[in-house]
Amino acid sequence: MQKNKKVHRKKLPHRDLKLLWGLSGGICAYCKRPFIDMENLTYTVHQAHVIARSDKSLPSYREISLEEKDRYENHFLLHPTCHEETKYFSLEELQAIKENHEKHIRDTLNGTYHPFPIGKGKFAKYSHITYYPIEKRFNPLKSYLSILFSTIMIILFFLYIIYIDAKKFDTPFFLCVSLIVFSSLLIVKAIREIKQKQIEIIYEGDCIFAGCNGKVNIIRPSPIWDTITKQTVPEPGMGICNFDHTHTFTVSRNLSISNRGDYHDFKIKIS
Repeated sequence: MQKNKKVHRKKLPHRDLKLLWGLSGGICAYCKRPFIDMENLTYTVHQAHVIARSDKSLPSYREISLEEKDRYENHFLLHPTCHEETKYFSLEELQAIKENHEKHIRDTLNGTYHPFPIGKGKFAKYSHITYYPIEKRFNPLKSYLSILFSTIMIILFFLYIIYIDAKKFDTPFFLCVSLIVFSSLLIVKAIREIKQKQIEIIYEGDCIFAGCNGKVNIIRPSPIWDTITKQTVPEPGMGICNFDHTHTFTVSRNLSISNRGDYHDFKIKIS
């Protein structure tokens, strides 16, 4: 008795395979998360069809030749879970996902930055940064430098007071006294920090720009005010990648997620 032969899926031609992987940027076309584990150089990915290949029950199925279906133009790369999630999408939706993703990869790598649309369903399922609180070890260097400079300032102000007429209580005299008091308070604060060795909490997330392995840190809009009011959580503001400062993000109020912002002209001082 002759057994039914199993029909194997034809492999993509070498040219089509290169196009498919190259234009995907190593990123899932649906969730916009990498499917390559850079530590182990392994990947978990499905080579999905836009027009369903054989399952006629799927909305994306069309009666065209298998030769046309087994081309780069009809493929995109997805995580297995994303492949399952998009299984019953319409053909138009799947085509939009492939087209928009490849355009996103090209734009990003070419330096064209656009904010992601949010909340428009299947056509705009873009990834967001999730920020995690990270404990930053106490660095006494800032405190020691604060003590050093404050001490120098106090000495200079005292010398200034000595060489002016102390009986003449003019504006420079009161200004010097005020600065001496302020510098003394800075010294007290720095000594307290050294004794307590408080751990600083920072919020950090992975940059979602294609090909970027940077970390995104939230830039506080008012760090001095946060310090005075002892704020432990930064206000909503801007997230900036430490690898490329043109990779910028708007941060949500609860700091849980952020989306890409159109801040390609934004400049920061590199210390």
